[in-house]
Amino acid sequence: MKNFCFVIMPFSESFNEIYEKIYIPAIQAVGLEPLRADAIYDNQSIIHDIIQSIKDAALILAEVTGRNPNVNYELGMAHALEKEVVIVTSNKDDVPSDYRHLRYIHYNPGGIGWDRKLSSELTATLKTVLDRLNVPTTSSPVLHLDADGFCQANIVKIYHHESKGHYFYRLNGLLPLSKLGGAKSYLPDESHWLVDWKRETPRFEVGDTVRFKATGAGELKSWGHVPNARNIDFIL
Repeated sequence: MKNFCFVIMPFSESFNEIYEKIYIPAIQAVGLEPLRADAIYDNQSIIHDIIQSIKDAALILAEVTGRNPNVNYELGMAHALEKEVVIVTSNKDDVPSDYRHLRYIHYNPGGIGWDRKLSSELTATLKTVLDRLNVPTTSSPVLHLDADGFCQANIVKIYHHESKGHYFYRLNGLLPLSKLGGAKSYLPDESHWLVDWKRETPRFEVGDTVRFKATGAGELKSWGHVPNARNIDFIL
């Protein structure tokens, strides 16, 4: 089992927006990486890649709105492989009787604040399932990368290494695992710090919101002022 969530869903502009704005952040918030079939690049048959991804995933997220035949086929494979599946739909009638006895998350895309409600319910459900499976998660939110590779975070603490003149800024979240040089999971008390090397004055203050792009991530180490920290090189 690997540290990603395989997402089974239809491919269309409206679903792509839900995937990018709701599903990806919710999955990353519990310390997993999202994966859809359209992001698998290999020379094997697509169905072989899908089956392998279902087998390897920590869990499965299935968007069954519209009764898409490919979605139900892949969902059937996931159930046959006895994988944990979180089912989501905007239409209760799209949940067939064969698996209507299973719990699912229902959302109303026309309701007030429906996106925030769906994100909250999905994140809570994913955390519950991962806890039951004993899959390591993080208590800190995982930062979402935009299309340009930038992310946004608040500065919650500053450490100044006086003798060397470095400033370290603790973020209120963690970089995605994909940016950490092959890391498979987070530690429960892990923290990430932007590093300003050899700077005479601080660039940020506690409470500042910073949009940045990580250019490198150091190894996980314990320092005198904090355990299990990663130093992050960055550009603004």
